[in-house]
Amino acid sequence: MKVAIIIITYFLAGIPFGLLFSKWFKGVDVRKIGSGNIGATNVLRAAGWKVALLTAIFDVSKSALPVIYAKNHISPGFAYIVAIFAVMGHIFSPYLLLKGGKGVACLFGALLGLNPAYFLAFLLIFVSLIFITRYVSLSSIITSFLVFLYMLIFQRSNNSILFGFVIFLLVVIRHRGNIERLIKGVEPKIGSKK
Repeated sequence: MKVAIIIITYFLAGIPFGLLFSKWFKGVDVRKIGSGNIGATNVLRAAGWKVALLTAIFDVSKSALPVIYAKNHISPGFAYIVAIFAVMGHIFSPYLLLKGGKGVACLFGALLGLNPAYFLAFLLIFVSLIFITRYVSLSSIITSFLVFLYMLIFQRSNNSILFGFVIFLLVVIRHRGNIERLIKGVEPKIGSKK
């Protein structure tokens, strides 16, 4: 049962909604525009805010739903493991030759599934960081680190700490290019023309 849930979660979370919606509604391949990422931030550049919002909602949902199911039907501890595979499915999509997004929307979906209070608190932090720094990438990295820190200090179960660490590591890995541009001072800010 647990293995089946993990497999279903991985394939569900791997659905590249950003790519699909951009093609369906705007006729563009989001992989060939801007950063080439299939997440909502790049969809915003490629297809506008409506398609980006739709992408964000579906990316959050595809992560939240299996986590909620695992929490309610198996155990809260197992839900953390499912949350890891939800984010991994998005980042290493089986439909895109193990390529995908950067995992941030799915991180929020996982947090929503684990505990809506987590979702609201870290979303507030994330939005505040974007407002302050105007860097989505930096805000994503800092928020994922704070999630790890919270799990380490307050939750302290093996599965919650593993979740926090793996997600933070994956977010950093997927933002390598952004980190290099941040260091060089050439990372585009939100709202700026690239």
